[in-house]
Amino acid sequence: MCPHLFSAVKAIWIAVQYRLAPEQKYPIWLDDSYDVTRYITGNKVSYGPVFLQLFVFVYHDYSGVHQTAKIGVASDSAGAQISASICYMIKNIDFQILVYGLFDVACRTPSHKEFSYPMYILTPATLEC
Repeated sequence: MCPHLFSAVKAIWIAVQYRLAPEQKYPIWLDDSYDVTRYITGNKVSYGPVFLQLFVFVYHDYSGVHQTAKIGVASDSAGAQISASICYMIKNIDFQILVYGLFDVACRTPSHKEFSYPMYILTPATLEC
């Protein structure tokens, strides 16, 4: 889904190639994503419009990038959860696009119970297999 979104938005998208689990232990993927996002937000004038995958997106008005350019994050699946965490950690993110991320690790919502069988949604039990 994200590639379709990216091709529709006239912006620069930056993909963060964060190190993956299970080879890397928590919080390395969050640290990788945080470091890149913090750098982009501090240097957005150098980049133009940007999105990170975890995508960081800097939206501009086509007259050039300036200090008021909008910065957002977008991703899907595990990247969506990382993007949400980045927005909690970095307060000057203007928007987020989160596609089918896991945000309720307690897994107690009615929709989670309805759609978790026969494994439409990962559960703590399936993650521990």
